[in-house]
Amino acid sequence: MSNPLKQGLRATIALPCLLSSCTSVPRGPALTLANAGIATSTTFGTAVRSTATQVQYVDVTEAFVATYDYCANPARACTPQLQSGAMVKLRQDLVNVILLRAKAIDALGGAYSALKTEAEYDARGDLVGAINSAIDGANNFSAAALAIGGAAPAAALIGAPLKQISTLGAGLLADRNQRRRLLAASSTIAAATRRLRDALAVEAFVYDSLADYIEKSRTAAKIRMLDAGLVSNADALAPMAGNIGLKPVSGVDAVIAKSRRTKTAIAAMLQAQSRTDVQLAKNRYRASMAALDGLLRAHEELEKNQSVSVRDVDRFLGELNAALDDAKKE
Repeated sequence: MSNPLKQGLRATIALPCLLSSCTSVPRGPALTLANAGIATSTTFGTAVRSTATQVQYVDVTEAFVATYDYCANPARACTPQLQSGAMVKLRQDLVNVILLRAKAIDALGGAYSALKTEAEYDARGDLVGAINSAIDGANNFSAAALAIGGAAPAAALIGAPLKQISTLGAGLLADRNQRRRLLAASSTIAAATRRLRDALAVEAFVYDSLADYIEKSRTAAKIRMLDAGLVSNADALAPMAGNIGLKPVSGVDAVIAKSRRTKTAIAAMLQAQSRTDVQLAKNRYRASMAALDGLLRAHEELEKNQSVSVRDVDRFLGELNAALDDAKKE
């Protein structure tokens, strides 16, 4: 066979490969990844509200306890005692960081939704715009987290803001173009996801520095409210009694009032409940970061043309949901 003939045959064989870019468009793996990202952002929204409420209420419980104790001295004019200072500001700043995380999560969910649309329909709507919104959200969240958590080990990872993108690449052929867009989108969304994960580690570091005080403040407020007769011991006992298949007797407040031993046991129980509340928040941070790590591994698998597994994401989202359910029972 002459060389020109061989070359012609090779060209004929290569033509279908050229037309299909030699590699199929990874729509299935991209859909798996996108759905996992959407599920993650949805679950995270609930976790954010739970943590923000807990931190916000420290100022409320602190004001009640401080005023109740201050007014116990009859020699003083009984006036409201609102706290101020660096610790109050730190808590307020942490709440702001948590709320910015909520916005970043919503924007990241929008990017994963746009990735899903691209994978399903080869739609070129506003994938770039959705990704840039996610980058903006991650940058705002990380900047706020860095401002209060500069001592955190992960702080060095979030110093420089992510850059926005103007395009996801282009190709001459439709399949090649979509493949490039999916892989480029995955890479840029992964960068926003990684930034959110690292900023979340900084936020968790700040929360952990406040955890002991949050626990003590919640316990003190519960004990003072019971002592003032504003709430019933029956409500305080209900979670523990229900857990072991019992319910408080009628007139339980009178029974407890007669027994110093029982009052002390109730105080210990309330302290354990507050400790559990705080530990559940720590568990939510850990599960959230682990779920984001699972998403990042899925991005790597997609970009390496491997099958995408989201088992780790599902597992840690399950743990996150379990921590949220436990918090509702407290």
